[in-house]
Amino acid sequence: MRTLRARAALTVLALSALAGCGLAGHSTVQAGLDVGSGSVPLVRVLPPGPAPGADRDQIILGFVRAGAASDGAYDRAREFLTEPMAKQWSPDGPVVVVDAESSLTVRITGQGTARLTGTAVATISPQGAYTTLPSGTTRSVDIGFARIDGQWRIDDLPDTFGRWVVEDDVPRLFRPYAVHYVATDRPALVSDIRWFPLDHLTTRLARAQLGAVPAYLADAVRSEAPAGARLLADGVPVVDGVATVDLSARIPTDQSVREGLWAQFVATLTQVPGVASVALRVDGAPLDLPGVGTPVSTVTDLGFEPEVATSDAKALIRDGTQLRILDSEVENHKPAPRPSGETTEIPTSVTNLAMSLDGRDIAGIEAGRTTLAWWHDDRRTDVGTMGTALGNPSFDRLGYLWVGGISTRRGAVTRLWAIATDGGSASSDQLTPVTADWLAARRVVDAVVAPDGQRIAVLSSTADGTDTRIDVAGIVRGDGGRPERLTAAALSVGAPVSGFVGLTWLDNATLASMGGKSPTTLRPFVIGLGGDVRALSPTPNGVSLASTGGERAIRVVTVAGQILARAGLQWVDEASGTDVLVPGR
Repeated sequence: MRTLRARAALTVLALSALAGCGLAGHSTVQAGLDVGSGSVPLVRVLPPGPAPGADRDQIILGFVRAGAASDGAYDRAREFLTEPMAKQWSPDGPVVVVDAESSLTVRITGQGTARLTGTAVATISPQGAYTTLPSGTTRSVDIGFARIDGQWRIDDLPDTFGRWVVEDDVPRLFRPYAVHYVATDRPALVSDIRWFPLDHLTTRLARAQLGAVPAYLADAVRSEAPAGARLLADGVPVVDGVATVDLSARIPTDQSVREGLWAQFVATLTQVPGVASVALRVDGAPLDLPGVGTPVSTVTDLGFEPEVATSDAKALIRDGTQLRILDSEVENHKPAPRPSGETTEIPTSVTNLAMSLDGRDIAGIEAGRTTLAWWHDDRRTDVGTMGTALGNPSFDRLGYLWVGGISTRRGAVTRLWAIATDGGSASSDQLTPVTADWLAARRVVDAVVAPDGQRIAVLSSTADGTDTRIDVAGIVRGDGGRPERLTAAALSVGAPVSGFVGLTWLDNATLASMGGKSPTTLRPFVIGLGGDVRALSPTPNGVSLASTGGERAIRVVTVAGQILARAGLQWVDEASGTDVLVPGR
């Protein structure tokens, strides 16, 4: 299966250097840099220019190779173009990611025309959106030529042609970075992952921050950038660690709007190596923040929440009817005491357990999948008659219990509900339907809210359990954080993996799920919201998975009742159990 090399390793850079000297090299998928932590490569790659007497197909393929240069100016690529075309061509246009140079073919279609065709695996938009394409997708482009001093040169390219880049070159040329938006219900930031070339990175990120909110987050977040705002200068200079953003825009007068605008730029630009703080100007004048010293280095200086909520509650495992602490330092995984001092026993008829952030609430699905069982401390409440084919429950950081299903009440078409748990009890009358048109005719298997509380990942299938997919959407909340609906659009992630089983967030930008053509071929996948997918070692016959904090802390539960933990690249038995309960998941 093809995956994007989402996090570059040093091996890639070394092999790229060899490629620049005319030698071929390939790399394997390796773990490496996280989102926003990459630095500009030290190796400069400059492919050769056009050879004297080169044929049209050689000119086209040479132009494609030169588009993978790392100098940011693409002067070598422009040597393959006529002078007018060199001025017109924009390398920052849409990027087509092809699987290998060997898949590229050139067909001469006329004296001055040719068609380039290749197997495309993804596209990267000018705004940095990475989109994985279905397996076997081909793309073609018609190219025009002219003879200049007896040499063939490209004289005509479509306006939508940016670059075609071989997949192995993507980690050398691009990195995933987060663009930030303000949550609508509280002072917190929500990130959207984009892929950017590494040249002029600070300027690219600043321009992206001025763009529109992505469709899958619309109404769940907002941008405080004034409408029509643009960079006053051609770039964003960085001097002594301070990135200065000078905007041409109407000056916001509201203090909270100013703080949000500052927070967005601080969170986004301080990802760039060498940027420690941000200074904002509007039409050359400093954008003041009463009570806040500038330049600003952290969003907490602006009153914004840290990115991830923490919990003092320990993860639990369910072994038979008992809940035990999942902790290698606790001998024999001792029973987990509840706040009342008792230890809760969970009947074996209740499965797929979840736990609240503070550890006081536990929920599961009764056999038959028509009843949601809920324990507050050690007191059980059953929430019945809500629907059929109930999915696996989960809790969010704001105290809401989420569960999917198929509504059976008053002819409604509800597929997802949220329940406030602060009262310690609930009935079916207290269910809050959470609408999402894109879930119509789908069955929700897992619905898990991100650690930031602003987005939800939904694993759904058709009624017969096939055609599984993972979608991410924003949560539109009302007063007190009450969920009202999901955003009208969703972001599909995880392609081209199929047969998804289980779902968990590793952080605010990354999910994990298992996939495979059959239960015996299942393996976990790390799925980035930026479009990257990476396979881990197989875990045959897995039924669920969870993480106590990042990729290295993934646990997989097998059909045989064993809990597997990571040990290097392998999986080892850690304990016996049928559920792993992580606070707030």
